[in-house]
Amino acid sequence: MNATTFPKFKSLLHSLPEIWYILLLITGIVSCLQTVNSIITLFSVTILALLIKQLFYKNTKLSIVFGALLSIGAFYMLMAMLSEYSEFQDKNDPKAIQLLVGGCLICGTSLILSIQMLVRMTPLVPRVP
Repeated sequence: MNATTFPKFKSLLHSLPEIWYILLLITGIVSCLQTVNSIITLFSVTILALLIKQLFYKNTKLSIVFGALLSIGAFYMLMAMLSEYSEFQDKNDPKAIQLLVGGCLICGTSLILSIQMLVRMTPLVPRVP
């Protein structure tokens, strides 16, 4: 069985980048509520609302903007994680390995899905009217 036999599964795979970032933002909002930083929380809720809108109404321009910004952000966080890992004296330290594995899973997945979001909506071949 492939994804074409299940249209719901195919649409879920198509919306995976938005779902991933919605889940990341929800966890970020919950942690911001604990520190009572209202500006970051308001910004996160605004981005969350735009991602939910993007989930249901596929807007090409918004998807390209989100894909580009989130790609840059995910790449920056991946480089920051690698920089933090390089500061460990013992590379086999359990904390270093935990940082490397967790950071690569979260930042790597974010980078791949943001690039997918960018490429999916970018018109590669000009459409003839």
